[in-house]
Amino acid sequence: MLSSKKFVWILFLLFWLWPASWFYAQPVDESYIMEGAYEQVNIFRDQLGLNPLNQNSALEQAAEAHADYLSIYPSHGHHELEEGHKYFTGKTVLERTQYFQYEGWCMGEGITYGKASGTAGVHDLFDAPYHRLSIIHPFYEEIGAGVNQSGDLVLNFGGNCQSDERYTIVYPVPGQKQVKLSWYAAESPNPLRFFQKDRIFTGYPISFSYHSNSDETLIVKETSLTSENGEEVDSYIITPEMEDMGQHHVFFIPKGPLAPGMTYEARVEAYVTDQRGKKHDVSRDWSFQTAKSLSVMEMYLDQYETGPFLIVDWLTGKDPEAVLTLQKDDLTYLSLKGYGQTTYHSLEAGTYQLTIESPLYQEKKNYEVVIQMDEKTDNLKIESYHLLASESTKESPEDSWETIVQNYKKWEPEDSAYAAGKQWTIHFNQPMDSSYFTSEYIFVLDENGEKADVILQQEEGSPDQVNVLPPEGGYLPGASYILVIKPIPNLESINMDSGIYMPFVIETSSRG
Repeated sequence: MLSSKKFVWILFLLFWLWPASWFYAQPVDESYIMEGAYEQVNIFRDQLGLNPLNQNSALEQAAEAHADYLSIYPSHGHHELEEGHKYFTGKTVLERTQYFQYEGWCMGEGITYGKASGTAGVHDLFDAPYHRLSIIHPFYEEIGAGVNQSGDLVLNFGGNCQSDERYTIVYPVPGQKQVKLSWYAAESPNPLRFFQKDRIFTGYPISFSYHSNSDETLIVKETSLTSENGEEVDSYIITPEMEDMGQHHVFFIPKGPLAPGMTYEARVEAYVTDQRGKKHDVSRDWSFQTAKSLSVMEMYLDQYETGPFLIVDWLTGKDPEAVLTLQKDDLTYLSLKGYGQTTYHSLEAGTYQLTIESPLYQEKKNYEVVIQMDEKTDNLKIESYHLLASESTKESPEDSWETIVQNYKKWEPEDSAYAAGKQWTIHFNQPMDSSYFTSEYIFVLDENGEKADVILQQEEGSPDQVNVLPPEGGYLPGASYILVIKPIPNLESINMDSGIYMPFVIETSSRG
C-alpha cells in the first residue's frame, strides 16, 4: 500500500468470517506455497510492465514468524497482541520487519488463510482491490513470504520508495483477455463499506491507481464502465473523495458477475495537482474482454473434523450458482454449491468423475479426478485431475454458426480458397423485396460467430441482385467464414423455403 515516512498504511485481507486455519488440519508443503507466491506476484507485475520483486531474507523471516504466530492466534490478523508469546516479534509489520533488521521503511503486508498453493493465495489477494494495490505498488523492490502448516500465507512487501517516477496503473490491463467474471467480497478493510455491503458475490473489481512520491492530489471528474453493447454496468464505484484508505485510486466493483466473452470499456477522467498547483492529466480509457469459458486453477481436499471438503479454485471467477458433483461407479459421493458441501458417502481412494454445471458460463465440464491416500499424513488427497469433456448448455442464438449450419441449406463454393478482397454477387431467380437486403438478413460470420463488417451494395433497379463487399482491409488470411442469406420474401410476400449458407476460406498468403 502507499506509505510515507510518517505513516505506514497496512491493508489486510480476511477471506472467511473465521479463518480457515482454525479448521485446516492437513499439513501443507510450505516451500511449494512460497515459491508459487513469489512467481505469481511477479507474473502480475510483469503483466503490468513493473519491476519484479526480489526475495529478501529479512522480509521472509518476518513473514514466517508472523505466519507461525497466526497458527496460534489466527484472528489477530496483522497485529500481534500476545507480547509474551514465543512467536511474538512485534505488534505491527514495521516492528516485525525491524526486529529482523530490515532497512526499508516503505512497507505492505497481505495475508490469506488456508491455501494449498501460493498461486491461488496470490490470486485471492490480487482479486481484492485494496490488496491488489500492494502487489502492483511500483516503488516496492523486495518481498518475503511465510507459510505455516495450516496454509496461512503472509506476504511482506518492502523498499525505500525513492523514485521520481509517476505511474498510472489500470487493471485489467488494456486489451487483456480471459478476465475473471466475479469476486467474493470478503476483504478487510471492506471496499463496500460505503454501500453497507459485505461478504457478497460481485463482478470482478476493476482498478485505477496513481502512484507518486510527490505530495499530489488526485481529482476524479468522471467515471464509466460500459459493455460492448453500450450499456452502463451497474457498479459500486469508490472514488478518492469517499476514501479513508488512501486517496489515489478508483475501484469499479460491478454489482453482479460480468458476462462471459464480453468486451468492456472503462473510463476514468482525472488529473493530479502538484504542490505548485499545476495540473497533470492522468485520464485513462481502456477495454478488456472477460473469459468465454470457465477454467479451473486447482482442486484439492481440505481436512475438516467431519471429513474431506473439496476445494475448487476458479481461474476465471467463481460461479456462485454452479453445482459440482463428485461421482464414482454411478454413485454420488458429494456435491457442492456456493460454499456448502453435501457428503453422501465417505471418500475413498479411487478414480472419480467431477461434473461442474455453471449457469453463469452456461457450460458443463467433466473432469477425471484421482484420489489417493497420502502416506505421510494418512489423509486422502487429490493426486491428479484432467478435463474429460466440455459442452455448452446454452441455446444457440438464431444467427449462430451452429444454428445456421444445422437448419439452412448449404451452397458449395466453387474454389477451395479465395482472396482476402473477395466480393460476392448474389443472384436470385426472381425479384425480391429489396428492403430485406440488409445486414440482418444477408451477412458473413467469422470463426467466432461474429458478423464481419461487410458492405451490402444493391444494383440500382435490380431487385434480384445484391453485392457483398469485403470488410475494410479484407478478410483475415487463412480464416474460415460463412456467407448467410436468411429466408426473405419476394415481391409477392412469399418467403424463401429455407435460408442458405456457403462456407468459404481465405487464402493464407492472400493480400487482397
